Amino acid sequence: MTKVERLEKRLEEISGAEKGWIPPWLRAVGSREEIAEWKAIYQVRRGLDRREREREFIHEMRKKHPNMPLSFEEQLERGAKRLQANPWLSWVRGIGRVLGADSVVGKIMAQLSVEERIHLSKAIRAFDEADAAPDAILTASLADLPGEQRTVIEKVRRLSRENEHGGE
Repeated sequence: MTKVERLEKRLEEISGAEKGWIPPWLRAVGSREEIAEWKAIYQVRRGLDRREREREFIHEMRKKHPNMPLSFEEQLERGAKRLQANPWLSWVRGIGRVLGADSVVGKIMAQLSVEERIHLSKAIRAFDEADAAPDAILTASLADLPGEQRTVIEKVRRLSRENEHGGE
């Protein structure tokens, strides 16, 4: 996109000429034609048809612009996959109640005090912000964690080993 095109686009935004909501991911990469197509899709009032057309449009845009920002639906899908893949993150997000009594995470959590759970929750968030792997609680370096969090993670690792050996 040239400087002139960016300026024209910005002037349209300021003047309110767009007459329709344009999502940030489309604003970041969309051409005038793509934005016009989105507006046409967005003007349709029928729910399911519009949703399907929006999904198709986003899919096509992703093919054209693989580095475009994630749409809201893509962000939700990515978050759901992360929660499903990471039992620790599921627990800290409050979905831990779904974990069955047979799960290792459930067994470990039953052996922690409330204070330890708080420190564990903070450590899990730190691993999550670092975009660590699902098993980071059991395998990642503890160097950057505060002492209380490091201590509870070491306890969780010990309990995990005990559950592994106890299950054999």
